[in-house]
Amino acid sequence: MIDSRSELITQTHSSPDLNDLIDWGTEAAFTLPQESEDRVRQSYERLVAHVNSGEGKIYGIHTGFGSDVTAKAVTDWKEHQFALHRYLQVGVGKPLPISVVRRALRLQAFKSSLGFSGIHPETFNQLLVLSQAENLPQVPSYGSLGASGDLVTMAHAVAPLFQNKDDVRGPRDVLTLVNTNAVMASYGVELFSSANKFLLEAIRLVAMSSYAAGYGARHFTESGIDLPHQCPQVSYVSKKLVEFIAEFERTEIEKPIPGAGQEQARYSLRCSPNVLGGALWSFKHAGERIQLEALRVADNPIVLENEIWHGGHFYALGIAQSADLMADGIFRICEMLDRQVLIFMSPDLNNGLPRNLEVSGQSHLKGIHQLMSSLLQQLKTQQMPSRMLSFSCEGNNQDIVPCGMAALNSLSQQLDLASEMLRAASFVFERGFHLRRNEKMPQSLHLCSWSSYAP
Repeated sequence: MIDSRSELITQTHSSPDLNDLIDWGTEAAFTLPQESEDRVRQSYERLVAHVNSGEGKIYGIHTGFGSDVTAKAVTDWKEHQFALHRYLQVGVGKPLPISVVRRALRLQAFKSSLGFSGIHPETFNQLLVLSQAENLPQVPSYGSLGASGDLVTMAHAVAPLFQNKDDVRGPRDVLTLVNTNAVMASYGVELFSSANKFLLEAIRLVAMSSYAAGYGARHFTESGIDLPHQCPQVSYVSKKLVEFIAEFERTEIEKPIPGAGQEQARYSLRCSPNVLGGALWSFKHAGERIQLEALRVADNPIVLENEIWHGGHFYALGIAQSADLMADGIFRICEMLDRQVLIFMSPDLNNGLPRNLEVSGQSHLKGIHQLMSSLLQQLKTQQMPSRMLSFSCEGNNQDIVPCGMAALNSLSQQLDLASEMLRAASFVFERGFHLRRNEKMPQSLHLCSWSSYAP
């Protein structure tokens, strides 16, 4: 059992932004507004009053769960809630990152603090304390469908709170903590942060690619980009590309290898602001939707002042759609990088650099290009949109599912592949960069250093 600490309730900002949500995954101190405790207590008292009034059934208290909703609940609500927690702890697969688990616990504390969950105040305080713990439970990545929230994953996350039946303090404490989207929202925040880092590094690498291939900034300059009705994200990326290339050009170098004077680069270079800008637009909208899902009430039922309202706010469709948006941007960037690597393999395309970027005594990079194509091929296997994964589940109770957890797990795997593609592209572009500048090749770009190479 975990001791409660009401000092975790302090005065703080009540509307966290995405940066705050990212930080909630760290071990930094976490607090909630002072009025949170009052809202939680009032919500719990309303729930108890509804139960004691005998006016109508309340899901999960007077009924079974899910497809067993028509089954009569056991009279001992402690046993009923504890049995729910026990049967949901069946997840399998690679554990989620600890930062995802910590953020999920804090998100659920935030959601509960809004005063609509009916959670027992002591359980709420224990949840806050657990979110601060140095050692957190391992939470398997497979088991939840998303249609009724996190269920399986969250059951694992809050396991320390319910070690035995007497740890259940309120008539819907377990249901409150599992019938939520906190794990999916936390996972979405984590992957959003990783996707943005990937995008920023991709912009830098494309600038290096255009410079090294002998095209410089000619396709990205303001005169051709800032035209009427252009996409602001494309304009932003173009400016960043020009800034990076300007930094390359300002540094002192040996006499560079001249370009062949081709006016137009391949689409993968001159259209790169559209690819990168499109991804930036998608990520922006994904982040906005994830933030909304992370902070909104997601309980079922919801405890209102004069009624118990049954609905489907746990149906985290926005998280699945956000994962799809990010996956689309990631794939398009990776496809573009693969084609840019191809440019450097041929002197007809790379404006006079050696074939396959061969350097005497250091071999060439044809194998890296083949690796890139292999990784892209594997990435393609992950491209099924989440809407194609929906089917009727759990005794036809969850007869449509958003597939949020499946979409997030797939996105995580795609980011792993994309990071390896980014590493391979960086190796190629950096070697091309040094060849264009006629500089001595650093040891880190010898082929024998590939396995330990880090951009």
